[in-house]
Amino acid sequence: MTRHELTSDGGFEVVVGWDRPLNTFFAQVFDVHKPEDDAEVLWIGVSLREIHDPQQVIDAVRPYAQIPADLEFRLYQEAHA
Repeated sequence: MTRHELTSDGGFEVVVGWDRPLNTFFAQVFDVHKPEDDAEVLWIGVSLREIHDPQQVIDAVRPYAQIPADLEFRLYQEAHA
């Protein structure tokens, strides 16, 4: 599994990556100002082969984080390593 923590200006913890056992890209967004039980804002890529396009997770977290220019390439490389 790979994980990339992205920078957020809005009080969110944002992570994207590649989950090799599930063969899917994933994205997680948590609101750091809410209690742990209510903090989940977004969590995709939790099912077997759910997301095959890294752009899909990037688009999902774009409202919450700054996206590095090379992120799509890095995710693609990790999935095909």
